[in-house]
Amino acid sequence: SGFAEWCEDDLKELAQQDRYKKRIKDHLDQLKISIENRKREIANTYLHEELTKMEAKAELIEGFITT
Repeated sequence: SGFAEWCEDDLKELAQQDRYKKRIKDHLDQLKISIENRKREIANTYLHEELTKMEAKAELIEGFITT
């Protein structure tokens, strides 16, 4: 998952304890907000436009070889 194995194991353990569960959930909620913000930022950049062009080109080429 790209997460350090020891950290993943520790979080699994801590998430079982009510004391830490809320903190972990709050962190997760904030992380999800950050992810959504980053997606919006990317959507407003030329990178999103370039990706869309590449996807359209791939679909076009794929149409040539699948028919």
